[in-house]
Amino acid sequence: MLEKPSFPENWVLDFGPQLCLLDNRTLHLLSNAIKYASETEPIRVSSLVSEELVTVRIQDRGRGIPADHQAGIFERFYRISNPSEPDPPGLGLGLYLTAQLIKQQGGQIWVESIEGMGSTFSFTLLRKSAS
Repeated sequence: MLEKPSFPENWVLDFGPQLCLLDNRTLHLLSNAIKYASETEPIRVSSLVSEELVTVRIQDRGRGIPADHQAGIFERFYRISNPSEPDPPGLGLGLYLTAQLIKQQGGQIWVESIEGMGSTFSFTLLRKSAS
């Protein structure tokens, strides 16, 4: 199992010169952050590159994910309904497909979230050796 890296708290947007991970994995997580985030708070995207790993983190200050739902959000068709808010469009496949793609590439994906305060989605991939 890959170890989760530590991130400085003040990172906003830091894509290093060797990194351009604005692909489907990152774009889906960013799209979710936009869907669920507060309109007045920033969405933070950061990356950390080491010799062996690339880690991308997307953080919002939206409604957050209840603790009892966090384990299920990467399952197929999993949706969280909030009776006091309309559900955004979606089928519950995006996080599942994103997680499957990352796992197929030998990576990990996880969420850290506090209901009412926001969520941070992170994924780590092994770097390909330069040949």
